[in-house]
Amino acid sequence: MFQRLLCIGSLIVLGLASCSSVRHEKLEPLTVLRQQELLRVVEPGSAKFEARWTPPELQSQGRRVRLGLQMFGVDPECLRQALGEGPELLGAVVVPREQATRLCEALKRRGEREVHGLSDSTLEVFAGDEACVSVGNERAFVGAFEISTTAAGAIADPRIDVAQEGILFHVEVEPLQGTEEIGFRFELTQSFLDHPFLRRNVGLQAGRVPVTLEIPIGLRDQLNARIRLRGDEAIVFACDRLVNDGNGRSMLAVLTADLVAD
Repeated sequence: MFQRLLCIGSLIVLGLASCSSVRHEKLEPLTVLRQQELLRVVEPGSAKFEARWTPPELQSQGRRVRLGLQMFGVDPECLRQALGEGPELLGAVVVPREQATRLCEALKRRGEREVHGLSDSTLEVFAGDEACVSVGNERAFVGAFEISTTAAGAIADPRIDVAQEGILFHVEVEPLQGTEEIGFRFELTQSFLDHPFLRRNVGLQAGRVPVTLEIPIGLRDQLNARIRLRGDEAIVFACDRLVNDGNGRSMLAVLTADLVAD
């Protein structure tokens, strides 16, 4: 019996040793074709972020453009392997598309402890129009009280509002210029809310028990760029913050653009 238990224990130890020796493939460093100028704005955030885009019935006709957007929450070490140190870590670079594809495939093979998939979206947009992708969470909160006075006294009804946080990607495709390149402007907004919400007690009437209001506050982190891409290129951009992630992950996104065949 003792020998049997010893054998089982040895198998467990060997199994743990083999698991601990597993190493993920190292990400292939990307070849930077050109550094992309990127404007980053950080400002106090509100409880909502909204997309500005043209309703489908107002879209123009003409050539269509297919945009591919993949967004990940990644361990900072993954960023260093793919993008290196320095300003590239928090910027945007144009790289060969085949390398960007291999990067996305390698990230998808990583476990949730290192990489979290945020979005894998494909958008078809008429040249000259715009579209957006939103990934976020909503949380209800008591934003106000409506006071009504009657002969019997005052009644305070709470007003429930909704706070939003997440990622909003907005893109405007430029009219085609007869070249192999597709031009567009993108705006990627990350909205961060502090948790728990700030609370304030307010006395509505003298001698009455005060009511509690909740005040969502946070930051809005926005990346803006105007770029041109060929079909064999992709743009990779990164940011050092990630919404709703307690693991210290950063955001990495890959964007591609193709003309849709008629």
